[in-house]
Amino acid sequence: NIGKNPTIKSMKAVIMQTVEIVCSNAKEENNRAKDIYMRVRSFVEENYSDTNLNISGIGDKFGMSAFYISHIFKENSGFKLGSFINELRVGRAKELLAGAEEMKINDIAQMSGFDNIRTFQRIFKNVVGCSPSEYRLIKNR
Repeated sequence: NIGKNPTIKSMKAVIMQTVEIVCSNAKEENNRAKDIYMRVRSFVEENYSDTNLNISGIGDKFGMSAFYISHIFKENSGFKLGSFINELRVGRAKELLAGAEEMKINDIAQMSGFDNIRTFQRIFKNVVGCSPSEYRLIKNR
């Protein structure tokens, strides 16, 4: 409170208090966002192979909008949440393609979290640079 006849010193004190409050609130919000990010990341890493996992469902799980969850994830990791999920799924598919020659591509897609073979093939090719079948041939030579 500055009062009726503020001095430069009293005005400075009020400004400094205000800055401290703003900085404290920003730090709390940053810590909260990091906590949300870490919990979402952990949840996704544990559940990426669930074909029903999607950003909207993740938002519901954490009681937040899909937009907010995505924003927090991107701000803290530099990656889009959907891209992160796809990278995990493709990584799992690569392991299965390289190690289980007898498995059908469709089964590998499903075990990796993709519920649609066309989506799996498109995303795999975008991430890896070749189709799942081509990848399998290269890795199993």
